[in-house]
Amino acid sequence: MTQTEIFAQNLNKYLEAREERQIDLANAVGVSQAAVSCWCSGVKMPKMDRIAQICAHFGCEFSDLLGEQNPTDDKHFLFLYEQLSAESKEKVVDYIAYMLHKERGN
Repeated sequence: MTQTEIFAQNLNKYLEAREERQIDLANAVGVSQAAVSCWCSGVKMPKMDRIAQICAHFGCEFSDLLGEQNPTDDKHFLFLYEQLSAESKEKVVDYIAYMLHKERGN
């Protein structure tokens, strides 16, 4: 996978997790929706200063957008968890406790 494709995949994950549209990101970082569309489809890659703005917007690191993500990575899990409602967070904690109990054979 190319760097542009990796960036597009990660950017789309952040947009989806935050339930943002491309136009929302475009407005936040001062570009056109067409530019964000090109980034999301892997046609183009923004310059590093624009990536810095995107990172600031999402509260993430460069590596979160530019690196291949492992879905079991702690940082990725925490990012997704933080997007949940309080009720859903409780369900996640209950499920993790259940899985630990099951794995330990208790």
